[in-house]
Amino acid sequence: MKPLYPIDNDVLEHIGAAALIFMQNLDVFGQVTYKQCCSLFTDVIGDDEDIHEARIIHEAPVMYKLLSDIRDCLTDYDLPSDIEADIRELLDRIDCVEEQS
Repeated sequence: MKPLYPIDNDVLEHIGAAALIFMQNLDVFGQVTYKQCCSLFTDVIGDDEDIHEARIIHEAPVMYKLLSDIRDCLTDYDLPSDIEADIRELLDRIDCVEEQS
């Protein structure tokens, strides 16, 4: 297990304190794994997962929002037509918009 983004010492202290509370109160919380505890404070992925791919997936909603905002005002930008078309096509695929023939 590894964090999706670097974490600071304050977060590590919170993780440790929470883990201690969970372990001391098994009758209340049940068996909480260390990964579950860490995921309360930061995004974690498995050791076998590619961090770059995981970050892309994690940030996909933000990227979609930005591209949607750009699509809504494409006429305000002087983008090359192929880039404009690529943005529209990508968002249409995500939104499941089929071409009307």
